[in-house]
Amino acid sequence: PVPARPQSARAYIPAPVEDEEELFHPIDLDAILEGRRAAGE
Repeated sequence: PVPARPQSARAYIPAPVEDEEELFHPIDLDAILEGRRAAGE
């Protein structure tokens, strides 16, 4: 239980940060893909 507590807290910190970045990633990627498609075509 002692090593599980710090491990959970460590994995919890990057979890929410990655979640927020992942939410912004698809949005930015969509805009970039659309812009690249329009420029390519």
